[in-house]
Amino acid sequence: MFYLKFIMMIQIILKGLKVVSGGLFCLFMTFSATGQTWVTAGTDAAGDAQASGLDALKLEYAYDKSTDKIMLRVTVSDLLPFAASPSADFSFFFPDGVDGGEPTGTHWTAPAVPVHKTITMYADKSGSAPSNYTWTSFPRTIALAGGSKKVLCSGCISIETKTAQNQLIYTLDRKSLITDAELGSDKKVTLTVVANVGHDIGWDDNLTKNGSMTIDVSTDQNVGIKQSTQPQQYHSVYPNPNHGYVTVNSNESETIELYSVQGAKLMEWNKNQGEQVFDLTQYETGVYFLRASSSNGDLLWTQKITIN
Repeated sequence: MFYLKFIMMIQIILKGLKVVSGGLFCLFMTFSATGQTWVTAGTDAAGDAQASGLDALKLEYAYDKSTDKIMLRVTVSDLLPFAASPSADFSFFFPDGVDGGEPTGTHWTAPAVPVHKTITMYADKSGSAPSNYTWTSFPRTIALAGGSKKVLCSGCISIETKTAQNQLIYTLDRKSLITDAELGSDKKVTLTVVANVGHDIGWDDNLTKNGSMTIDVSTDQNVGIKQSTQPQQYHSVYPNPNHGYVTVNSNESETIELYSVQGAKLMEWNKNQGEQVFDLTQYETGVYFLRASSSNGDLLWTQKITIN
């Protein structure tokens, strides 16, 4: 379990998400049959992160029935210093166990709490956790936390960093976390969650122990809230840091601009939907910002990048 201490932990275990040191986010999450919208799962006071690290303030969730995807949005006090290397994990206990009858495991931050599955995401500039490696992209997995610790999926979670909004958004397929069989015949289950956030494979906020979340994908549910009619926008930028080549992957056509830390515009590209590699080798090592806008000029996202 030691490796979990370093892995970027996005414990998106769905029922109780704690996103702050000493703070517990009790999240009762209902997945409706139509549309998706962000719902506040919990809040936490500012200033309680370890060693002035990533300090989570609010956790929100959304479920998109049309795509069967789960999304978690964490708002922090100041994302910019940590935008290149945020970390998070979420570990879940399934009341009726998991497919295959795997035994329960534990989590290093809550050894007394049984867990069945763990979602981990981490990113760093370089380092070791638990063995030496160099930066490639955001490692992201969902694994059994019991006896076999079998990896159920790798690279199956996306992370979006919105520095202007101080938000981190994690998206994954619902079935990657909880299968139809694990939901049961009524398509509803309540899970327990252990969660943590941090940066550079370190942990700043312990989102301790016994959060809870109710997952409901039955077709007759109505959460009684306004539903979004807009498609979910996402993007990813990797590797970050990089050595002069950076890939941007997004689901929209957009204009990408490169800025210096002094605010000078250095370059502009028109990018189509999907993945595109940008050559930045003409620029010196250091910190820059990518800014994406839509065809009508609306700001879509801003991303800090580092050229090594």
